[in-house]
Amino acid sequence: MNNNNRISFGLLFCCILLLSITLHLYDLDKQALHHDESMHVFYSWFIFKGDLSTFNNIHSPMMHGPFQFFFNSFIFMLFGDSDYTARLLPAIFGVLLTLLTLLFRKELGNTLTLFFAFAVTISPTFLYFSRFARNDIYVAVWSLIIVVCFLRYQRTGKYKYLLISSATLGLFFITKESAYIFSSILLLYLFINIIIYLFNRIFYRVNEKNIFRYTKHTFQYFIFLLILTLPIGGAGFILFQNQLNLTLGSSVWPDIGLPDSASSSTALFITYSLCAISVTLISMKKIFNYFNISNIEKVSLPFLKALIIAFIFFLILILFHTSFFTKSEGLEIAFWQSLGYWITQHDVARGDQPWFYYAMLSLTYEYTAFILGTLSAIVFLFKGNRYQRFLGYWTIASFIFYSYAGEKMPWLLVEVILPFYIVTFFGIKSFLHFIEKKIADNFNYIYCFTLFLVLLIFSSSIISTIRLVYITPGFANQLLVYVQTSPHIVEISNYISNIAKHSGRNQQLSIQIDTTDGFSWPWAWYFRNYESVSYKDFRNNPLTNPTQASDIILLAEPNKLTNNYFINEHHDPQLYIHRWWNPEVYKDFNLSHIDLLPEITDNGCKIVDYFINRRLDTNIGVIYANIYVRENLGETISLTNFEYQNSSCH
Repeated sequence: MNNNNRISFGLLFCCILLLSITLHLYDLDKQALHHDESMHVFYSWFIFKGDLSTFNNIHSPMMHGPFQFFFNSFIFMLFGDSDYTARLLPAIFGVLLTLLTLLFRKELGNTLTLFFAFAVTISPTFLYFSRFARNDIYVAVWSLIIVVCFLRYQRTGKYKYLLISSATLGLFFITKESAYIFSSILLLYLFINIIIYLFNRIFYRVNEKNIFRYTKHTFQYFIFLLILTLPIGGAGFILFQNQLNLTLGSSVWPDIGLPDSASSSTALFITYSLCAISVTLISMKKIFNYFNISNIEKVSLPFLKALIIAFIFFLILILFHTSFFTKSEGLEIAFWQSLGYWITQHDVARGDQPWFYYAMLSLTYEYTAFILGTLSAIVFLFKGNRYQRFLGYWTIASFIFYSYAGEKMPWLLVEVILPFYIVTFFGIKSFLHFIEKKIADNFNYIYCFTLFLVLLIFSSSIISTIRLVYITPGFANQLLVYVQTSPHIVEISNYISNIAKHSGRNQQLSIQIDTTDGFSWPWAWYFRNYESVSYKDFRNNPLTNPTQASDIILLAEPNKLTNNYFINEHHDPQLYIHRWWNPEVYKDFNLSHIDLLPEITDNGCKIVDYFINRRLDTNIGVIYANIYVRENLGETISLTNFEYQNSSCH
């Protein structure tokens, strides 16, 4: 590559990176914090304040791994705690995802790398959920790094790729339990390749030297993954607990995913056995050398190198799960409950979403990557080289696995759609290479037209992305928005902050929050600095005396009648929307009634209207609450009236 090309590429990539930084950091605090977001940043705030014991007492696999809590607290330490910094960590990872597309530059070339970086930057899914305080954008970054290291190790066998993979996997496993899914998909791929190798060797007598050179690194990466994942995979036996007549994974809170007392010794035996196998794999080269088994010894990892890899992984895992050796229960979470909790929760199927959920979301928001990625993956599975076959396999396997999983949520689309983006651009490169061989004379015209078409179709989602992320963020007409806190919460939070300041009561302003239907969240975050905040179940413990009422009361609408009489020193209650959600009318779809689809969708009009304008023909779901403000504190709040345009189809 000459200097001019290098400089041009660098300048263009820097422009895309600058665009990514702007898109991720602009107006980051506009959207009200979601229920889950508020939990994540609230308990991060305890670490930031030095109250590690509170975090240790409350953290469980229900909130996923400890990574985001410790690193959010680090962000708070650097920049302070605010609604903006609450989302700064995922925003940084969103920018990092754009930057990491450079890792594919060697395979894709300059032009397609720039297109790939731009597509990832403006992706509705990646952009929305990298401005959202959840783990999923971190998962995307870890997955991409590991895939690159895996492919590079397959080609070169360099030890540094195992070291990076080990550290990244450690971070992955302390981030989210999706690491088990990712590792299982990768292990299955490697296992299939090893079986094919053995089959060819036994039945077709393929030249052993050549095929061994081809599969050596496959064996080694397979062993590498087993060393790291076996000790923490024992909870997989929960899948067979009924046949074993054991309770290896309780379904009762707070011990969900943990064995009961009668089964704990079995769980320990399983864990110790898997650890022993892992240690054996670490020592395998020494063992085979001792018995002079030279052929198998060649695929083993050197003892010291395997030991260092395991040390890095388990140091990260144990250090964070034990909160830097202050929480002994973190060991049982790391080695059993992290996996056990989510296996147990599979049948709960939170979200209650249909089998076609991710296909529907992908076709709504990520149609270009989904369609081109599917076509590329299928072609690669049958006609690709081994790297292309892996990308095709990863894409299809991830989609099938997440579609099968009981819990389906919109933020998981980040993990589902990532391989589609990668395989899409490998598919485009393969297509251009094919065309170049077939039509050499007019290739430049076809090349430019293809790139223009790719840019056009990826850019076609920009308007919907801007609407989703910046104009109406968190609005319930969007399928990517799931039971979201309404914008009224931000308005009320700002209003109460002004009352506290102008009344001179500051952090002493007394606030009561109704805990009915989980209304504590996200208020726990917004009122974290007030000293006189109380949480009370007004449904089961209503007020019985006016003196019990605080300066500000946030009361669930169903509890208004039983409490209103005793709140007589306050302005009339102001109704507000606490949460809202998409009506999810798609759940009524059934293949057995597919003949009714034209009637239900008004011959497709409603589908097109939603796809283009995000207009619904059904009211969104809402849950209301009331704010009461003591009269001597000032005027009552005036809230924005939010309206949705109904579908124009009839």
